[in-house]
Amino acid sequence: MGLDTLSWKKHTDQLINGLSPACYAIRQIKPNMSQTMLTPIYYAPFHSIISKGVIVCRNSTHSSKIFKIKNRAIRIIMGNG
Repeated sequence: MGLDTLSWKKHTDQLINGLSPACYAIRQIKPNMSQTMLTPIYYAPFHSIISKGVIVCRNSTHSSKIFKIKNRAIRIIMGNG
């Protein structure tokens, strides 16, 4: 793999591919759980994926996509999404 194949977009797309199913899962179980129960579910897979990925690419123009999906999950948990 050469330097010409490295891309923040690829990295961001991989993160989003990991976050989208987590967001979907939160949306599906929300009707059956309280906000208190959903919070650890957010932190387990969702927050850990973001923490690993955003530290490296936060200055990338593609990082806004990651924050949008993170905010979507938080809105679902808070009852606004």
